Amino acid sequence: MQLASARFRQVELSALCPRDLADNAPDMGLYFKSSPTSLSECDAFISHSWHDDAEAKWTALQAWRHKFISQHAREPRIWLDKCCIDQSSILEDLLCLPVFLGGCQKLVVLCGPTYLRRLWCIVEVFTFAHMGRTVENLEFEMVLREGHQAEDLSKVEDSLKEFSAAHCDCHAIEDKERMLGVIYASFGSMPNFNTAVQNIFHEARLRDICIAFTRTLKASPAAQTHYEKRDRFVGGIDQLDDEPLV
Repeated sequence: MQLASARFRQVELSALCPRDLADNAPDMGLYFKSSPTSLSECDAFISHSWHDDAEAKWTALQAWRHKFISQHAREPRIWLDKCCIDQSSILEDLLCLPVFLGGCQKLVVLCGPTYLRRLWCIVEVFTFAHMGRTVENLEFEMVLREGHQAEDLSKVEDSLKEFSAAHCDCHAIEDKERMLGVIYASFGSMPNFNTAVQNIFHEARLRDICIAFTRTLKASPAAQTHYEKRDRFVGGIDQLDDEPLV
């Protein structure tokens, strides 16, 4: 705990710009934008997948930022991996991750097409929920590409329905093997862990959020073609090429 407290940092969201989310390449300039802070002083831990679209993530993050400012009349202070992890000692910071999560008032999930298929992301959500935080402190912002909102939302919905930690990916296979080992040791089986994670998503009303977005998108002419094609395919009649399915 003492080590984690000494390494805990935050950055004011207004100090960042879109290119900061463009990739996960180390950037010590970003690290120096962050500053040490006390546990519980940080407004939000930002959880996201580096495999989701950077521009869409920035849009989602700014949507959350504007809501925060309207409620608190100030800029939010956040924990963001690229800014707050010391690139010269990454392993030490990763070992402190549970304390970093618990030291933030909220967990803000930037939920895009790949989020529910990244094991580190799932572990962050699970850890936050089991650090004594209520689902009211877990917020979702959907990450949907401009012009591809319906397609991206469908991928999120499919990942939610088919969720299994065993099917999630990690950048390093050894990280996945290590985390799955911890899951098996703690829960006895993968289905038990999957159920625990799905319960968190249920309590956080992620499916309801997806349904609300779907209704909004279906009212948009730009998205109607996507849903018409999907509904025809699911119904077993694919008329995309005016030919029967074979």
